[in-house]
Amino acid sequence: MAKNYTLDRSNSTGWWVWECKDGSAGGSAPTKGDARDEAKAACGMANFDIMPPLVNAVVYRGYLSNFTVENLDGKQVTFSVEEISQAEFSFFFGLPCAKEEKIDDTRKAITILKIWGIYRGGLNVEKIKKLHYLSDEDFNKLINRKYFGLKITIQNDGRIIWKFPD
Repeated sequence: MAKNYTLDRSNSTGWWVWECKDGSAGGSAPTKGDARDEAKAACGMANFDIMPPLVNAVVYRGYLSNFTVENLDGKQVTFSVEEISQAEFSFFFGLPCAKEEKIDDTRKAITILKIWGIYRGGLNVEKIKKLHYLSDEDFNKLINRKYFGLKITIQNDGRIIWKFPD
């Protein structure tokens, strides 16, 4: 039976969720700064809460050691910095320090797909696109984190169907 996923939870997207304290509005954004800006515009200067993505990070002396996150199947998966670097972690979770790091498109895609639990291999962009059935446009949406609301279907034959939001 095919597996169907919809990316609309902050614990699998890495997105930040915000809500007005009076409950009048809410939303989510790919970075903490974007969430803060959206919340300020909708709720006023200090009348909102921002909730980070659900992740359990272990940090020693200011450096990431490992982290545990929920994949698309709802399973808790732990990654060490050897598997996903601190810079790649920062990229996935939209932390401001990620902008200072130079993470290539291949590593961005691998990071997202590993965290989601659907990485099939590929060490360059073309191979990743082929193994994951990604078009050029869909690959660009993926690495630019334009996937909130994305619907993924993994068919019985292994083919992946991607339906990115408009």
